[in-house]
Amino acid sequence: MKAIILKELKLGLRMNLVLYATFFVPLFIMYVFTPIMPALFLETSLPLTFLSDYLSSQPLSIMLFVYFLFMQEAFVKEKAEGNLETVLSSPVKPVDLWLGKTIAIFALSYAIMVLLSLVFIVVSFVFMGVTAISLTSVLSFLVLLPLVALFFFGLSGILALTLKNANLAGLPLILLALLFFFLKNNIFNSLTIYVIPLLALLGFVIQYFCVKRMYRGRIVLSF
Repeated sequence: MKAIILKELKLGLRMNLVLYATFFVPLFIMYVFTPIMPALFLETSLPLTFLSDYLSSQPLSIMLFVYFLFMQEAFVKEKAEGNLETVLSSPVKPVDLWLGKTIAIFALSYAIMVLLSLVFIVVSFVFMGVTAISLTSVLSFLVLLPLVALFFFGLSGILALTLKNANLAGLPLILLALLFFFLKNNIFNSLTIYVIPLLALLGFVIQYFCVKRMYRGRIVLSF
């Protein structure tokens, strides 16, 4: 599994620069500048809870968008080229393949999300006069929301391996990403802020054991 993780990390870091530019530049503008444009150009004031609310929902949409991009290389392209058949003809188990790819893409999407969030925080403090950010929001975008994303990543990976058309596995992620992007306030309340991420982590553990029991014949190796 370690070899799969390293392979996917290298693949993600070596992706075509044009692809990075065409995907991440609009994502950067959408995430960092779109929410503060009215305040910048119309000189309207932002609510005191603006930064905290935004960071309590938007990082999840960013991770889902980024996962969708990397999933095209990790699952869809390999299945289209027949590489999965080669991998699974070796001693590699389906659970190692699924977990290795999921962890690698999670790490890449998490790093990009944190980077964009830090830029967003700096822009808000320097240009928008924001003076405070709640500890709950920091905990949300660093720990809680990524746990929710991990559940969706694992589920999407299972669908990508078992569906004949792996592209369909990414469609729910895009719909969820758009949904969370348009949620401009905290998606958690005081009762669910810890419950939902813990349930998501439990769901990912259940996914692991389900894939562990999956026999190779359940995996669709090519289109």
